[in-house]
Amino acid sequence: MSKAIAIVICNWNKKDDVLLCIESVLNSSYQDYDLYVVDNASTDGSVQAIEEEYSNRVNIIVNDGNLGGSGGFNTGIKHVLQRGYKYIQLLDNDVIIDKEAINEAYLVMEKHEEIGAVGAEIYLQKNPNKVFEFGSIIDWMKYDIDILPNRENKNVGVYGRDISECDYVPACFAMIRTKVIQDIGVMDESCFIYWDDIEWFFRIQRKEYKVVCNSKSKVWHKAGASEIVNTFAIYYFWRNRINFFLRTIDDNKLILFTDHLIKEISQAVFMSNLNEQPSIGRTILFALEDAISKKRGRAPNGRIVERELRKDKLVSHLQDKHKIIIKSNGEMNLLRSILEKIKSISCDIEVNMYSQDKLAKSIKKEYPKIKLIDVEDLALFQISLVSHILEIDKKKSSNLYIDRYQHVISEFEIYSIEKEYNKYTEIMKSIYKPVLLQRFKDWRVNHSLQLKGMVNK
Repeated sequence: MSKAIAIVICNWNKKDDVLLCIESVLNSSYQDYDLYVVDNASTDGSVQAIEEEYSNRVNIIVNDGNLGGSGGFNTGIKHVLQRGYKYIQLLDNDVIIDKEAINEAYLVMEKHEEIGAVGAEIYLQKNPNKVFEFGSIIDWMKYDIDILPNRENKNVGVYGRDISECDYVPACFAMIRTKVIQDIGVMDESCFIYWDDIEWFFRIQRKEYKVVCNSKSKVWHKAGASEIVNTFAIYYFWRNRINFFLRTIDDNKLILFTDHLIKEISQAVFMSNLNEQPSIGRTILFALEDAISKKRGRAPNGRIVERELRKDKLVSHLQDKHKIIIKSNGEMNLLRSILEKIKSISCDIEVNMYSQDKLAKSIKKEYPKIKLIDVEDLALFQISLVSHILEIDKKKSSNLYIDRYQHVISEFEIYSIEKEYNKYTEIMKSIYKPVLLQRFKDWRVNHSLQLKGMVNK
């Protein structure tokens, strides 16, 4: 009789990480599983190390080349799909799972037949006590994904406080019903990486299964631990995101999608030029063109290039500051990242927040040295966090503005930059937008057969 769960780990050139991941799986309280590692032709000795350390406890499948995240996982899924497992558990090679993570996911699936997939509460290994992600939803207005609030700040749903319904859970930890995969198929390998899992869980929901995240399943992910040196993530994220929404939005939303994309591309390209990082703008334009031209799979030559180093403006602005006050915009991850950045610059800077700031009490639990004040103090150096530098509300004055992309601008630069940007965006709207809209319409016509049954109303 087969085990209940097939655990599939996808690995490529992360020998030390995958060994830690395997060890955490083997230490799980839940033991009714078979463990498979799919290796995407690693060259760092990963396969040999696994064989030497865990030869009798791990089934190793070696691909002939690097098939990406979706291709690697699909190799494992196809291998186990008809072997009688009730569930398939996917794990990235750089996660460490809590000993109860798999058991808690299994209990949720056993209790709720309508749930097709369950994910975990994800922490970063470099910040092991702070929740990094708790499931995500597809934002059909912004044409992107939004991370759900953690369980302390969310409304209690039909499954209670520990389980949240969502549109997507990262494949770094995802348990899926085998019969669901048999029904909808495997992941879209043409993505290579990024948005492949989002598209997959979208298909799961189209079959009226629920996708949830369970806070009792905890994992620690190494994602984001290394320095970003090239445009790899930018290319795949933009290309696959554009492709996803072109395939799924309704016809009457195509103009709105084009408007939003023109705005985002204008901002991104303008800021890449302002920050002296033209490689970012070029990569985004390549990604857009390749999405329209149906270039899928691994990026063609010339798309992924080395990124120029960005000047750290925050350091220069804070070098002689002893006290500052931060005004948040309600984005917890942005606030955390800026606090970590300030701490790396100097531990002697006194950070203040206004007590009426909606994130003040929550963030003080994580950073107890923050001082909360009730009355506005104009003598303090003021830093405002914003969604984007090019969308600043100038009625709310501040000495410095920082957005979610780590762009930094002083109060003295706002008007000159705004004037330049307005000229640029008018050109994009009047000249390029009609061209892009027509190309999107042509794309939809050419893909009408593929769109059948996948349109989001």
